[in-house]
Amino acid sequence: MIWKLGVRQSLTEEIATAMDESLFIAILITANYNKTVWTKTEYKKELAREQHEGRTVMLPLIIGQAEIPDFLEDKIYLDLRQDFFSGITNLVGMVHGISRYRISQAQAKEKPERVSDVWQLLMSVGFEPYVVLGKDDFDEMLKLGGQLQRDDYATFSPDALLSDANVSEHVKSLLQELL
Repeated sequence: MIWKLGVRQSLTEEIATAMDESLFIAILITANYNKTVWTKTEYKKELAREQHEGRTVMLPLIIGQAEIPDFLEDKIYLDLRQDFFSGITNLVGMVHGISRYRISQAQAKEKPERVSDVWQLLMSVGFEPYVVLGKDDFDEMLKLGGQLQRDDYATFSPDALLSDANVSEHVKSLLQELL
């Protein structure tokens, strides 16, 4: 989905539309979570959506110095305060329907300590990671060796692109972060 807001468009309406069209909504629980009306409105709306659709929509994420709010007493949430990279691994697993058992077994062998560890762990349980790129970067990678799978999805060899002298330093730095 590409968002392009024009003058006079309502940011509130566009956010509401995007939320309605999203499969999941991450609810970030921070130290300031309970200080705004907006967060309570979002929570109530998504709770009603969960009841209407009969499935999990909200993915509560506890970060920073946040205290766990009362409304999460009977909900599963991801606590990113102590073990951030394991929490991120669990989040990606939930979003992509990867078995919690498989992820917990992989994490019992080796806990992820950086983003590349998260990707390796997820790949070890059968997940094929992907990266969201800007159109310019996507087009460059496609032109220099990527294989178009759909209009908005391509596969590529990071090693081949890193060794190609025609690849821009910007794209190489993106690839280095992945690896």
